Amino acid sequence: MKKNVLFIAPHPDDETLGCGGTILKHRQAGDAIYWLLLTEPEIDEVFTSAMMTEREEAISNVQKEFQFKKVFRPGLPVLQVDAIPLKNIVQIISEIINEIHANVIYMPFEGDVHSDHAAAFKAAWSAGKTFRHPSVKEIYAYETISETDFAIPQGALAFQPNTFQDISNYMDEKLQIAALYKNEMADHPFPRSLEHLKALAIHRGAAAGCHYAEAFMCLKRIVK
Repeated sequence: MKKNVLFIAPHPDDETLGCGGTILKHRQAGDAIYWLLLTEPEIDEVFTSAMMTEREEAISNVQKEFQFKKVFRPGLPVLQVDAIPLKNIVQIISEIINEIHANVIYMPFEGDVHSDHAAAFKAAWSAGKTFRHPSVKEIYAYETISETDFAIPQGALAFQPNTFQDISNYMDEKLQIAALYKNEMADHPFPRSLEHLKALAIHRGAAAGCHYAEAFMCLKRIVK
């Protein structure tokens, strides 16, 4: 049975870093894949118009590579998602879930060091409640290099994967897509490097008994 799958990214690159191989697997399986890109920066002294142009080019290229059926861009302010009333973000995500009849949701982890990630998690988790949207049967939290690994793990906010996707057949393509984010990626030992991304996939693969894997925390899975 084909699925409608929603990938939630606070910022462009989160989806690729956290679950790029899994996106490709869903595409290969014939599932309808959708991308919710929550935030948009404003042009200022730090984020120039040239950077905005490069960002838009990267988003366009990544969309083409993954072949998302649709991209949603509500335009929330970067670094300020946690300042927006939670109910407003829940409504945005809920409307998208209704529009696409989402069956599976991937979202950032609550314990990530970036406040936008934590806020996105809370809103998506609330929107994914079964009584609100019975179409949603599976919810997974993904890890993002430079965000999940930089957080101080404390109890429930420690990323403890219990689900692994074998992405051995998709690793090369994931790295190629990640490289499209020229302003976000840099050479090792920068945290968001292709080497680090590959190393994490090797590490998760060793835990899963395969060459390369992506790790997730399964938060909900309804099986009939």
